[in-house]
Amino acid sequence: MNILTRHRRHFAVAGAFLAVLLAASGIWLFVGDSGPDGATPRAASPSATPGGPARPPSGTAPATMTVQVFFHRGQGADPDTVAGVNRTVPRTARVATAALTALLAGPTREERDAGFWSHFSPATAKMLRSVRIANGVAHADFRDLRPVIPNASASAGSAALLAELNATLKQFSTVRTTVYSLNGDVAAFYQWLQMVPPVGQSARLADAQRVAVDFLTRIVGMRNLVPVSTRWASDFIVGAGFRTRIEGTSATGPITHVTLGGSATGFTVLWVNTDTIKVDTPKTVVNPDDLAVVRSPLTIKGSAWTFEGNVNVRVVQDRYGKVRRLGEGNVTGGGDQMRPYAGQIRFSAPSAPTGWVVATEPSAINGQIGRATAVLVRFAGVPADPTVLSLRATARPALPDLDVEPPETLAHNGWVMPTGRGTITFAVRARDTSRVRFYLTPLTPGNPPTRLLGTASRSGDEFAFTWRYTDEPLLARLSLAAVNANGHSEKVAFNVFHS
Repeated sequence: MNILTRHRRHFAVAGAFLAVLLAASGIWLFVGDSGPDGATPRAASPSATPGGPARPPSGTAPATMTVQVFFHRGQGADPDTVAGVNRTVPRTARVATAALTALLAGPTREERDAGFWSHFSPATAKMLRSVRIANGVAHADFRDLRPVIPNASASAGSAALLAELNATLKQFSTVRTTVYSLNGDVAAFYQWLQMVPPVGQSARLADAQRVAVDFLTRIVGMRNLVPVSTRWASDFIVGAGFRTRIEGTSATGPITHVTLGGSATGFTVLWVNTDTIKVDTPKTVVNPDDLAVVRSPLTIKGSAWTFEGNVNVRVVQDRYGKVRRLGEGNVTGGGDQMRPYAGQIRFSAPSAPTGWVVATEPSAINGQIGRATAVLVRFAGVPADPTVLSLRATARPALPDLDVEPPETLAHNGWVMPTGRGTITFAVRARDTSRVRFYLTPLTPGNPPTRLLGTASRSGDEFAFTWRYTDEPLLARLSLAAVNANGHSEKVAFNVFHS
C-alpha cells in the first residue's frame, strides 16, 4: 500500500473488517515482554530432530527446556511445508519468545548440511522485540527485517517466511492465529510481504509511540529520545512529543512533535515539527493529494531560531524500510530570535514517488540532532504508486452494501453470501494502475494457499471482474491487488462467508 493511500485512510472512518465466524474474534496488540508470554507448550513432535535437555537430579528445577522451531527442508520444497527441529534453551516462562528467538537464529551448520534452509540466519538472530498471546492470538513484533531479508516479498518467499513463523507459534495450544509487526507497525510487515494485514485490530498509543520513535531514529537521525507525551488528538490522529538527551550531559533538547494517523492496522507518520524550525516551502498539508511536488534543486523557505542560525536540511526517501539520503545542505535563520531563511538543496534522482524534507538543528555541544521538522513531499517525474479509489459490486443473488467509496469503508462484518451458487461482478476505479487481480485466501486451519481468481478487464481507469462462486462452504479473505508497470501494488481486502 503506497504511503499516500495509507495517509488518506488515516483520515477516513477507521473500520475493522471482522471475519464472520472467525475463531479469533479479536486481536490485541501488546507492548514489552516482561512476563510469561501466554504460550502453553505441546509435547514435542515425533518428527522433530532429537536432542532435548538432560534430566535434572530429583528435586531440582531443570535449567533448560526443549522448544521446537520449524524450517524448510530440501531444494524446491513447497513453501508451505516445514519440518520441526528441537532446540535446547534456558528455562523460561516466556516459552513462545524462546521458540521465536531460536527460530530467528536460523538453521545450524549441521541442519543446513542435512538439507534444512530458511530466510532466518545469524543476521536476524536478535531481531525479535516482543511476543504476547491473548484470546488465542499471538502477536510478535520484530525489528525491521526488510533490509536483512530482501527476497521475502516474492509470493513464494512470503509464504515460506510465514510458514516457519506460524508453525513455530502454533505449536502452542494457546495460539490459534498470528499477527506480526515491524517496530510496532502491523501494516508495514504485511505490506513488505505484499499481503493484506489481519483484520479487527485495536490501535494503541504505545504502538503509535513506537512508530514515532522508529521514524525519528531512521529518517531524522535522532537518538537518545525521551518521550514527553503521547495522546489522541482526535479519533484517528495521535500526537507524540519527544526530547533528546544530549550525550555526555544532563541536558535535554526542546520538544519535537510527531503527528501520526491511526487506523485499524497501525499508524503512519503524517508530519513532524518543532517550534523553532518552521518550514513554509514546501508546505505541510493535511490532504495527501495536495502534497508539494519537488525537483532538484529543492527550494526551501521558512524561519528558524537555532544555534548560530544554522539549519541542516536533508532530502530522503523511505522505500519499503530502506532509507536513502538523496541530498543535504544548510540554510541560515536567526541565532537570537526567529528569523527567515531561504535556500536550495540539490538531490539525486529518487526511486520512490514520495519522500521527506527534514530540517534539523545540531546540538552546540556535540552535533547531535536536538530538534527537527519534517515535511512529506512528492517527487516530480517519479510514477505514483497505484491507488484504489472505489469499489462497486453487483451480485446475483443480491448482497447488501456493495457500493463503497473509499474502499476501506466496506461493511465491518464482511459479506455473508446467500447459499447456493452465485456471481459477483466487481467494478474497480483505480489510478496509476495497469492491472487489477483478485485473490482468495481461506481463513481455515492449516494455512491453505492463496489462489488467483482472475485478472480484471480494463477500460481507462475502470476495471471489471466477475467471480462465479460455487455451492460449497467458504470462510475466506477476498482481496484485490492494483499493480502498475513499476511492480508496486496496493491491496484492498474483506472477508466473505458462504454456508
